[in-house]
Formats: sequence, structure tokens, C-alpha cells
Amino acid sequence: MRSVITCVLCLLAAAGGDFEKAVLAVSGAAEIEDLAEDEMERYRALAAHPLDLNAAGPGRLKACGLFSPFQIASLVEYRQETGDILSWSELSLVSGFSAGFTEALKEFVKLESTRAPGQPERSRIDQELLLRGALKLEEEAAPKYNCGLKYNLQWGERAVLNWATRTTYDDTKFKAGTISVAWYGRGWLSKIVAGDFSARFGQGLTSWTGFSLNGYTTAQAFRRNASGLSPSASYSSASKGLGAELRFGRWCISGAYSFSEKLPVANVTRVGETATFGLTATSRAVSFDWMISLAGLSLYGEAGWDGTPMALAGTVWIPKYGNKFAALAKFKDNKLTGACCADTKYLVASLQADLDYSKKRETYKLVVSSSPSFELDGWTVNPALRISARMKPQEAAPWRTDLRADLDAARGAWLSHLRFNCLWCKGFAWMGYLEEGFKNEKYAVYARGTVFFIDNWDDRIYVYERDAPGSFNVPALYGRGFAASLVAALKFSRRHALHARAGITCYPWMPAPKPSRFELKLQYTLRI
Repeated sequence: MRSVITCVLCLLAAAGGDFEKAVLAVSGAAEIEDLAEDEMERYRALAAHPLDLNAAGPGRLKACGLFSPFQIASLVEYRQETGDILSWSELSLVSGFSAGFTEALKEFVKLESTRAPGQPERSRIDQELLLRGALKLEEEAAPKYNCGLKYNLQWGERAVLNWATRTTYDDTKFKAGTISVAWYGRGWLSKIVAGDFSARFGQGLTSWTGFSLNGYTTAQAFRRNASGLSPSASYSSASKGLGAELRFGRWCISGAYSFSEKLPVANVTRVGETATFGLTATSRAVSFDWMISLAGLSLYGEAGWDGTPMALAGTVWIPKYGNKFAALAKFKDNKLTGACCADTKYLVASLQADLDYSKKRETYKLVVSSSPSFELDGWTVNPALRISARMKPQEAAPWRTDLRADLDAARGAWLSHLRFNCLWCKGFAWMGYLEEGFKNEKYAVYARGTVFFIDNWDDRIYVYERDAPGSFNVPALYGRGFAASLVAALKFSRRHALHARAGITCYPWMPAPKPSRFELKLQYTLRI
């Protein structure tokens, strides 16, 4: 029987990549489909250029958005007292860095110790140029093209330059794109940013540029880690302007002006051993935020005014390793949100209620998921089951129920992925796919086949698909048909890499004809 099970796993199992799992762990998202393109671009940039925890100053650590103010202060103080961190196990001993969080960080940070005690930091210049192009063909339609480029220059952890521009299938004209520059200091001048930047302070009531999760399906999603002022490496612009951050001991003062929005923003934060307080103000709103950390318990919140009152208060309780409980209440824009979550080793359950008084709408969400892991004949197996239910009493079809089952497995370089997803809303919809892959240090190949029957647009199912780094691909499946894709990556050397993706979608079982489409993407990366 065991040999039969093993054969089934070889053919039908599923395994998500380490990068995707790490993104979910640090972002708080329950699934990749919950994220947006600019957020995935931010994590891809971190993965391509890992942050050196031994060389990064407080301003650089904050800008990456991975850490809370307490974690940053704890890490900096630990380095000052003991020197460079030499191993991941040592990092997990730093206050605020759990073993699970440290494991997820491995995709985005590095630990380098190339200088002798008392010697100055030695920084080198690293450059990366990414060129990409895509072709899309549809029956009885003219071919469509798009292309793009990204350039990144990094001088150790002291300075960063980003430039990104692209065309789309609907807009083929090149534009200036997004350009950002940042310099990170070690003294009182902690950071200077210019060009396209993000401004994320407190829990986001007054200033939070770019994407933010709108659901609370995991305990990690309840509390935000503000990145302050940070340069943008995204194709899409957040704000265009100039900003700086000053540090005086435990005090941090930030100020910026967005020329694109004609909006000034300022923040003052004090980071303590157990309590952090901050004041954020723009020309449109003002708020006060706080975070109190006790043994296994975190209390946080923010209150302010933007013409109407707004407030947020929450808590995260960790009674023991592997178990988290979170609760939150938020009022903004005449909308009240309440949520709670139990996040344990084998089961995650969350409940959320949204009451919009302006539109007189109510929304209730329940999400329950389980994802155990075990070893079987050399395979690492991760079966997963996720059930979500959403109810909007004011709609004609108030219920939307989604059931998804995954089976993940990996053995050495071999990876597989099987998923079945069914949904009840206006009608019944379902999809399933099988993905097989092989990955080592020099190349990777993934092949996927998908079948879907979705008759109503309101019942569409979003599915994350592998793509080249820097491309975020989450198509909405709709209609009756099938799709197939092949993704390949080849790393010629440390400097040269090539990624390719070919995909086709056909609708042979539609009541009315629907054109098939084919897409081909090529991407070249040069590192200097």
C-alpha cells in the first residue's frame, strides 16, 4: 500500500516554492492570490537582493518592511553588544525573532561577516538589469506585444537606485517609469529618499502608500510593520517626491513631500523596550499610534482624525510557540470592521465582519484552513484544505462558499502541485490543475495543466501561476475550457539568467464560441 501511495505522490502531489511560502509567512496573507502586483514586486526585489542584517542600519532595516520597530531596535542593540550575527540559529536567539520567523527570513536576508572587529564596513557595488518582452495571440485578432525593463544599483546597504518602465498590451508607448534613489546613514541622518517612494507609518490610518491586505485570515495579518519612507522598485508609482529620516537615540523623525499628490507627511516615533509610540500627520489627517509588547502579548492601535474620527485597536497573544490568537476592531470612513483569528500548528480559523454605514452594507467572512506536514518514503508531503464562506445579506445571492484542496510534495529537486477548487455563489464553478516541476541551482522547469468550468463571471476563480521574476500572474478563470503552461529558467552563470513562459488557454466546451489565446514571455537578467 505504501508503494502505491508513493507512486500517486510522484504523479499527483503538489509543492509550492520556498519563495511563495516565505512571502505568505512574512506578509500575513493566507494565499498568494490575496496580494497585489506591487507587493509581490517588493518581495521579489528583496529576494533578488537580500538584505545584509549585519551591515544594514536602522533606516535600511525599517525600509524593507519585514520588521517591527521592536525587532529593529533589538537587532541593532544585539549587534552593538556582540558583533556580527554568524548563523541563523544565533539570529533566532535575538529577542523578537522566533525560529519560524527566522526560517521565513532566509529568502529575503543574508548574514555576511567580511570585516574584522573594529574595521570599517566594506561595501561593493552590485548592478542588475532585467529585460523582458511578451507576445499575445488571440483568434481573429491582431498580435499584441509588451516589454519592460528594470535596473537596480546597490552600494552595499548604504545606497540604492531603482528604475523601472514598461509598456502594456493596451498602451505600447514607453514612459519614464518609476525612478527612486535612497541613501542610508549610520548617524543622526538615517535615510534620504528621492523620486518614487512609499510612506507607511503606524497601522496605516493616516499614511500607508501602496497595497495593504483587506482581510484578516491569519494572525500575522492583523498587525502591520510600518516601513516608514522607502524607495519604490515597482513598475507602478506610489508617490513622487523627496523625504528624509533622522534618528536621535530611540527617537525617529521622518518627513516627506509628495509632488504628485501635493501632500506633506511627517512622523515622530519613539521606540522603547516594551512600548513604541508614534505621531503621524499630513495636510489631510493626523493620528497617534502605539504598540506595547509584553511576554507573549502585543497590544497595538492607532487613533486619529481625517475630517471624521478613525481608530484601530488590536492584540496578538502567543501563549506558546506555534499558537497565535489575534483580535482587532477598526473604524474608518464610516465603516466598522471586527475580526478575530486562532492560528495554531494544524488549524487556522478566522472570522471577520464589515459594516459599511454609508452604503448600508454588511459583509461576513469565515475562513478555516489546515495544512499539516509529514514525511513519507523520502517525500515531504503537505496536504491542505481551505474552506471560506462570505455572506452579504443585501445581495440576491448572499452566500459565496469556496472549498479548496491541495496536495503538496517534494523530494530533492522534484516538485509537484495538485489543486481542486469548487465554488458556490450564483452557480456552481470548479477548477483543477496539476503541476510538475524540477529545480536545481542552474535550471528549473515547471509544467501545468488546468481544467475549469465557470459559467458566471461573479463565480470567477483567481489562480496564481508561475512566471518570470518581476511578473505577477493571477488570471481570473471564467468560462469552460482548459489551460496549459510551461515555465523554464536557466542560470548560465552568476551574471546571466534567462526565463521563459509559454501559456495557452482554450474554450472548447463553451455554449457560444470564445477565442483561444496564446502568450509567450521571455526575460533576460544581467547581474554585474
